[in-house]
Amino acid sequence: MGRRCMEWPLLRAVERQAIRMHQMMDRLEVDAVAFVRLRKGEVYAEARSRCLSCNQTDACLEAIDS
Repeated sequence: MGRRCMEWPLLRAVERQAIRMHQMMDRLEVDAVAFVRLRKGEVYAEARSRCLSCNQTDACLEAIDS
């Protein structure tokens, strides 16, 4: 049970990051369907991976809000 409790903060962080990525895609007017189809989803998977490892949250939120 303790392990499950440890996973929730990480899951919430990943969820918030995913929401920010999609907000940024909307802000940049990215065609999400076309983007996901690029190289059979590989481009989207690479972008998600980069987004999850990015440490520029403040800059990202500022860009989304502008």
